[in-house]
Amino acid sequence: MRRHVLSIAVSTFNGRYEQLTFARGRRVELLQALAGQGYQPVADSQPEEPVSEQLGTQVTRAIGALASSRRDDVLIVHVLSHGKQDVHSVRAVGSDGITHATTAVDHWLSAATDTDAWEDPHR
Repeated sequence: MRRHVLSIAVSTFNGRYEQLTFARGRRVELLQALAGQGYQPVADSQPEEPVSEQLGTQVTRAIGALASSRRDDVLIVHVLSHGKQDVHSVRAVGSDGITHATTAVDHWLSAATDTDAWEDPHR
């Protein structure tokens, strides 16, 4: 089994939300703790403060890469940001202070499990 982690921290939001000045430090702490448990960071060229579309693309790409890997691989997705309630989900906010269709947590869960909310009403 291979263990992977994608950790994204957004601390500034283009003046639309309160800054999360602690976000980067918590991300580093989490990555260090998970490294001690054998987790490897997902290799990427993610910007330090991703805008919403970049954030969503990064998560979707990591989930897609895992889907094509070994069956027993594990991926932890950690996003530290503000969230905005959507009709059926919560969307993560990027550094541009907005959300994107690809930042919906339901979108990520559907991509990871190959089901959607209508197929799994207990999700």
